[in-house]
Amino acid sequence: LKMVNAEYPAPESAALIKVANEKIKRLGLFEWVQMHTEYLADDESLSLLSEANLIVFPYQVTGESSSAAARGGLTSERPVAVTPLPIFDDVAPAVFTLPGHTPEQIALGVGQLLDAIANDSEHVRTKRAEAERWCAGHRYSSLSQRLYRMLQGVARANQRINENG
Repeated sequence: LKMVNAEYPAPESAALIKVANEKIKRLGLFEWVQMHTEYLADDESLSLLSEANLIVFPYQVTGESSSAAARGGLTSERPVAVTPLPIFDDVAPAVFTLPGHTPEQIALGVGQLLDAIANDSEHVRTKRAEAERWCAGHRYSSLSQRLYRMLQGVARANQRINENG
């Protein structure tokens, strides 16, 4: 398990990292769990994520309206799994949705997905293609062309309004 979670400058973040480290130590999992809690540049984070078999965003509660983290995870070209929360609605076509928010539901979903990935199931191949399409449609080059065409349309409409008084 490779955890890439930068420590947020808040006491709760440091406390959660401490709890996670204590649990890893208590369960004797240091050999199998890596925690990267320092702030990393995007290319460093992406490099770590690209080594994963599956990237998981196991959010339980959040007030955010969309997930830049999940969008960033998609750029790694690795399978991405998320919990069923509205924050992930914008990336839903490109990601796997876990069966719930509880640790047990997340573990069950991750286990099933890792098996499906190992077997290169049809579901995994289909989702990979959907993720590639989603990423292609959300690249800066695609978005900038779409925005440029929209601005041209607005300019033409304004010109017609001005000409017609």
